[in-house]
Amino acid sequence: KAEVLHQYWSNSSTSENIFNRESFFSRDLTNPFSVINPDASVTRNIPVGDIRDFTSSAASSNYLRTQLQYNENLSPRSFFSALLGAEVKDLSIDGNRSRLYGYDPEFGTSLPVDYVNRFRRIHNNSLANIPRQDRVTGTVSRFISYYTNMAYTLDKKYTVSVSARQDGSNIFGVNSNQRLVPLWSSGLSWTLSEEGFYNWGAMPFIKLKATYGYNGNVNSSLSAFPTAFYRQGSMISNLRYLALNSPGNPDLRWERIRIINFGLDFESKDAVLSGNIEFFVKNGQDLIGTIPFPSSSGVNDFTGNFADTRTHGLDIALNSKNINRKFKWNTALLFTFNKEEVTDYKGEFFITQFLDYGSGGVGIAPSPLEGFPLFSVFALPYAGLDPDTGAPVGFLDGEPGMDYNGIIAATGPEDLIYMGSGRPTTFGAIRNDFQWGNFSLSANISYRLGYVFRRPTVNYANLLNGFTTHRDYENRWQNPGDELITDVPSLPAANNANRETHYRNSARLIERGDHFRLQEIRLSYRL
Repeated sequence: KAEVLHQYWSNSSTSENIFNRESFFSRDLTNPFSVINPDASVTRNIPVGDIRDFTSSAASSNYLRTQLQYNENLSPRSFFSALLGAEVKDLSIDGNRSRLYGYDPEFGTSLPVDYVNRFRRIHNNSLANIPRQDRVTGTVSRFISYYTNMAYTLDKKYTVSVSARQDGSNIFGVNSNQRLVPLWSSGLSWTLSEEGFYNWGAMPFIKLKATYGYNGNVNSSLSAFPTAFYRQGSMISNLRYLALNSPGNPDLRWERIRIINFGLDFESKDAVLSGNIEFFVKNGQDLIGTIPFPSSSGVNDFTGNFADTRTHGLDIALNSKNINRKFKWNTALLFTFNKEEVTDYKGEFFITQFLDYGSGGVGIAPSPLEGFPLFSVFALPYAGLDPDTGAPVGFLDGEPGMDYNGIIAATGPEDLIYMGSGRPTTFGAIRNDFQWGNFSLSANISYRLGYVFRRPTVNYANLLNGFTTHRDYENRWQNPGDELITDVPSLPAANNANRETHYRNSARLIERGDHFRLQEIRLSYRL
């Protein structure tokens, strides 16, 4: 059987968000850029009125596939199938974003603002430009793939399968051998219940299976070539200028994941209990990561194939028919456990970068440390509050102290406390479905276990710069003896960045995130 398939797909969307002039967003943006004149009049550098944000996007794709299929029943209990094909894909995405200040939705008018000059903000006297949201984006991604798979089943008991593909993309290395990656997998399965010696009537179906192979991943935000984008309104010349987005990486190549999988499928008599159990090992090779880079090169960091990881885990899916009469009750259980570890990372980070990650932390992406999970949460040792000043106490050379500069400078990766994974290591769901006549009731409970997060707390740096802060401020140390009832430090006389860093990243603020959640309840009636 031969076939040629073509698909054209297009999509467009628009989003309009109008912030009323009385909204907190509008007032919080307009007021700081205002100037109070000597005669008490007010000059509005951002005009009073609504603020309109508008976003539009359009995407289109062409997809072409050609393939040959062959299926043959070699005997009543044996058959062979094969597939050979190729596919190409072109995906274009264009976007547009704009903001209007002093917007009047009744007449569709707005007022201009000065994006070039910087203004002193009234609440902290700092210089800043009026936020500009005008931008146009566009990307084109192209992919090509060649693939084949074959499977042979003998006597409905033994199956051997092989699949292979070669994928290519226009975003990878300059060399053609980097643009294309060969991927493959092979598998074996044995339907044990088909053997003549098998006579367990309570479990009429049991199948053992194993697979081994490689998968590939692509990061479409990267390119082997230098990329840049235009910005409008330079603060110096008010002319548009070109900003480097990525310096390019001629050695950029596909991520590869080596996967080993062992599984068991089973079903009891009358399907009262069925499910599958799978154990897997995944070794990530040439994974894409970001490492710090000397600023003298023109960039602060560089993204490339710098990491390797190892993950192993267990997946269990069980389905049971607890009651199967006029009243029906079915249960489905999903359970996943996985443990990951960074086995190699070609980059070095500051201690604060290891600390910054974690739910509630200030970091955006994790800084990998070999021997630990990618999404690790680390913390600094914490000795409570000083009874005289209420300042947080740490450890320097094994002794309690408050030399925060020295504590941060002397702390190495080996001194950090590993608090746990920032992502659940065990998760899943339990779903119960009940049916009586035309009524149906279902309840789904999800769970996330084996992870921690960093609890947000007071930020005195923000407070001393005129911003609001966390409600922990109410529980701060104020008088001697308060250290017995609170762990929140006292308000410092002046901003101390390393004091903030020490307390914000202390072990005191790490909490367990384990939880069960009633995700969904649904009641229905069938007419």
